[in-house]
Amino acid sequence: MTRQTANIIIYRQRPELKVFLVTRASEMNFLGGYLAFAGGKVEPGDETIPLAEELGADKTETLGCAVRELFEETGILATSSGAPAQEELKRLRLEMLAGGDAGEFFSRLRTSGANLEPGTFVEAIRLVTPRFSRRRFSSTFFLFETDKEPEILPGELAGGGWWTPAAAIEAWRRGELLLAPPVIVILRQLAGGLDASTLESMRTSPSEFEGSGLAIPWGPGIELLPFHCPPLPPTLPSSTFLVGSKRFIIIDPSPTGEKEQAHLLAAIENR
Repeated sequence: MTRQTANIIIYRQRPELKVFLVTRASEMNFLGGYLAFAGGKVEPGDETIPLAEELGADKTETLGCAVRELFEETGILATSSGAPAQEELKRLRLEMLAGGDAGEFFSRLRTSGANLEPGTFVEAIRLVTPRFSRRRFSSTFFLFETDKEPEILPGELAGGGWWTPAAAIEAWRRGELLLAPPVIVILRQLAGGLDASTLESMRTSPSEFEGSGLAIPWGPGIELLPFHCPPLPPTLPSSTFLVGSKRFIIIDPSPTGEKEQAHLLAAIENR
């Protein structure tokens, strides 16, 4: 089963582009200790976000999830006016972090007269976990610009901080921090800055790793390309590994299709 998730690329542009990465608590079963973008799984009730009719059925759940997760993980509520008082917001956030219902969350915002601003969330890219993963996610990433300072409460998260995309990638290359492949893919796209052409490139990039030629950054100096090769049963489609940097080793199960062979050659040339 592939779970839907919403992730928020919190960023600011002045004096230079920086993104906010949260640090997942080390005791978490999934990606414990990793730096990530804020976000989480779509939950029942996320579709009840105010303005749902205007958003359209295909965007309601993921956008509702993005609004809720942004508030839960950073304390930032994307409203233009009518937000509950600060003490009420603190109580509401603690309730949500303790497992509160998404539908109740949006109901209370609606009752308070909060005017949500879903337009401040710009859908940028969707990435789908390859089939060989034990946990599969279809993750929608939204850009969210803010001058507010995120506040991290201990629990699932251990902290957070602002990074330039290039600095985060370089720290990962040196082995100083852990980043999941989708985060690395996005940081690389943002390393040159964020403008209209960057956003267009993100929106038109492949969402599926398999068969697209999009390499998965498996670790510093290691890239994986999942291919539709004819492996021995019960193996799923095999993968090619490129290990090294300027000088590298190719561990190749020999993709047979011309398209996938072209993807492999392109990945080799791009090294």
